[in-house]
Amino acid sequence: MKYTIDRSVYRAVTIYLEDGGISTIYHNRDLFITNYFKSRVKDFSQEQWEFVNEGKIYSKEWPHKTYIDDEMIQEALRWLATSHIKFSEVQQDKFQFELSDKGLE
Repeated sequence: MKYTIDRSVYRAVTIYLEDGGISTIYHNRDLFITNYFKSRVKDFSQEQWEFVNEGKIYSKEWPHKTYIDDEMIQEALRWLATSHIKFSEVQQDKFQFELSDKGLE
């Protein structure tokens, strides 16, 4: 499964999977939090962000982390795509969503 990570915000990342899965990891001034979005996106638009924010969101706190590390990213990938064991990171400008109808809620 291909994925890309948007690292454009300080102390935050957004992970996008090719099937539309999305997760954010950010620091809320106290600790890092990962949000796992149940809904899938079709693109990087603001409209799609509004769509996923209206759906179910699961969260995990990382009270002992001081920066976003590989463990946090790998856990997000495993949560978003439980049936995949291999993930390949690609640059955002080369990333494409490959959605099927069943992947969208």
